[in-house]
Amino acid sequence: MIAMAKARYIRISPKKVRLVIDVIRGKGVDEALAVLMTTNKKASELVGEVVESAANNAQRKHPEKKYVYNDLYISKITADEGPSLARFRAASMGRASMIKKRSSHIFVGLDARPERAEQAAKIKKKQPQKRNTIPKKVLANAQK
Repeated sequence: MIAMAKARYIRISPKKVRLVIDVIRGKGVDEALAVLMTTNKKASELVGEVVESAANNAQRKHPEKKYVYNDLYISKITADEGPSLARFRAASMGRASMIKKRSSHIFVGLDARPERAEQAAKIKKKQPQKRNTIPKKVLANAQK
């Protein structure tokens, strides 16, 4: 993991945040931010800030590599439950019912995308080389 960022004690339910982070998990930072800008959820703005923070952390932590948003992808993203605030509301027959106001801890971890050349080299190694499937007799007649 090249860089990470955390946002803690965010006043939104982790269930609502998980709806948003499931959409961007594994995507590039530039693509994830584009998706978050078009998503109509409160959590999308909060998650977008954490993703941008992680990308900026990668740029500051490794200035010699000069990472840009295209070079990074979201390798790990979680929304864990934080502490809940207990509030009470009046209920029937003089009772009180508890309301939990939940909070979240958002974690984003970024990694660098493997270079295209390394991927191409791996693919070439895996593919078997083509054999000459033309019979020798046919080749001999074609050469004459």
